[in-house]
This record gives sequence, C-alpha cells and structure tokens, in this order.
Amino acid sequence: GDILYGKLRPYLDKAALAEWDGVCSTDILVLIPKEVNSLFGAYLMHSSYVLQHAIATTTGVNHPRTSWKALAKGFIPLPPLPEQRAIAHVLRAVQRAKEATDRVIAAARELKKSLMRHLFTYGPVPVGMVVGAQRAAPLRETEIGPLPAHWRVVKLGEVAEVRGGKRLPKGHKFAETRTPYPYLRVTDFRNGSIDTQNLKYLTPEDYEILKRYTISTRDVYISIAGTIGLVGTVPPELDGANLTENAAKLVIIDRHHLLQTYLVYALMSERCQSQIHQRSTKTSQPKLALSRIRQIRLPLPPLDEQREIARLLQAVDEKIRAEEGRKAALEALFQTLLHDLMTARRRLPPEFVARFAGKHF
Repeated sequence: GDILYGKLRPYLDKAALAEWDGVCSTDILVLIPKEVNSLFGAYLMHSSYVLQHAIATTTGVNHPRTSWKALAKGFIPLPPLPEQRAIAHVLRAVQRAKEATDRVIAAARELKKSLMRHLFTYGPVPVGMVVGAQRAAPLRETEIGPLPAHWRVVKLGEVAEVRGGKRLPKGHKFAETRTPYPYLRVTDFRNGSIDTQNLKYLTPEDYEILKRYTISTRDVYISIAGTIGLVGTVPPELDGANLTENAAKLVIIDRHHLLQTYLVYALMSERCQSQIHQRSTKTSQPKLALSRIRQIRLPLPPLDEQREIARLLQAVDEKIRAEEGRKAALEALFQTLLHDLMTARRRLPPEFVARFAGKHF
C-alpha cells in the first residue's frame, strides 16, 4: 500500500503502488499515504502537478535527483476521499484494459513466432497433418535445415538485385521543413514498414545528388549497419523515397517466381536471420556487406505456397496492428483522464462518486 517514487531523473515519471512487502534502493522514495487513497496517491504522482514540481526541484548534472524535502513543499489537489476512490477506480479500469491489450499483443507475437517456425519447416499445412501418421509433404535436409522436399534453396542474389543506399553528403544537413524528398533512416524502420512520425527530408539540391538512391513500393529494405536485419516495405506515400547508406534495397528479378510479401517474411524467419547475423562483421558497429547479402540462402516454395504463407502471417500482423492501435488509444485516454480528473477539469457524476463512500472501499 505504500507509494514508490523514483527520485532519480524524475522526468522519467516513475511511480507505483507497492503490492508486497520488500526493500527498495535509496533512489526510491517510499511515501506512506495519510488521509489519501493509496491508489489515487500513486496516480497523483504521475500528474502534471507532481511531475513539473519534481523536475523544477532537481539538482545534479550527471545524476539529477529531486528529494522528499523539495517534493514536500509542493501543493497538490486533494478531493474528498470518495472522489479519490472513484478517480482511482476509473483510471485503474483503463490501465487494466491496457494491460489486457499488452497480453493479447504478446500472445499474438508468440503465435507469429511459432507459426513462422512451422511454415518455414513444413510449409502451409495444418499442424495435424504434420504430427499425424501422414504428412502432407515429405521433408528433406538442406544447408539451412529441413524443408519440404519440393522447395528449392536459392541464393538471394539469384532472385533479387541488392543495391545500397547513400548517405547525406558530408557537411550537408537535412531540410528544416518538409519537402517532396523524404529520406528513410534505419530508425524509421518499424514492424515491416515505415514509422513516419520523425521522417527527415532532403533539400532539392541534395535530392539532385542522391536521386539515384531511392526505394520503391515494389522493393524490400534490409538494414545493414548498427541494427542489422530489419526488413520490410515502404508504403505508397513513400514510393521513391531516398534510402540511407545503412540500408540496402532488394529488387525482385522475376515476380512470377518470388512474391514480395513472402520475401519479407522469409527474411524475418529464424533461418534467414541467423544467416544475416552470421554474415555480419563483429565490431562495435556491426555491418553487413552487400556481397554477403547476395549469399544468403533463401527457402523458395512454389508461388501458390508463398502466397498462402504470406496470407497467414499477414492475418496475424493485422491482429497485432489492431491491438497496438487499441493500446495507443487506451494510453491516450488514460493520459487525458489523468490530467482532466486530477485538475478537476472533468468531474465524475455525483451518483457515481457516491458508490465509493462506504468503508469497504
């Protein structure tokens, strides 16, 4: 029932309600609630009142801290106890919904891992046909492990051209405002696509220099420096964007034999990821040479099986994206309610608050 508050780097906004007895470090303040609901108090420590006061009272450079002496001088809003309980109840309900969504996302990601192991070992056949007396297709041993006997193993360079990106010219800077020339960095690669929240843009002058180093929606990107092995595609609105020197693009040679979405999932599989990391240089800044990308062995089933594998994995990815969207919405709702309820900008209905007046709360 005590409230734990991280006084080291208070801008990180760390506070929690202790759920069991224990010992904590000296960088955690232990607050014992008096005439305040414990859960309400824990949420209150995340409010703008406390956060801004804690940051304003921070001392130290390398390890900035606040202190109880400084925090104790701050003023906080304190509604009647039944309203505290009601506010805590509402915030906890949203938090529990977000935690449930986290569990669904984690389960879906584990499902995807298991499904990928199955699909890139047995092909798109039901699990029952693999463990039963009759197998849909016999397996054979290959240099990358067991695969369906009718699958081929090819070098990536045989089915796709590998082309590198280009860095910004030395001494040049990105455009200060948005231009028609987006520049994709490895930090923009996310979940097999592109995170567009913090895109950089080229000036028209730099675009003229780098215009040969672009990626289209028909290509596949792969990161080759720093964080190695991120793969995916670019959305239509970024078709023709410039590509960082820390990534390469894969241009499929014959689309009648290799499906783009299958290639992405195959490169995400354990079979290909292990090759990618084995072929990377082991230095403080790992790198993957273009010539080594071409040597990656790729499992290649017939096109109809590629299409089915991609369909199954896309269905799981769509579920994950939907749940991540739900989680983001719940997080936004939590932050809005936290601010509005703690500042009394929004008040809970009196009849709802009255439910929390009893001692059993």
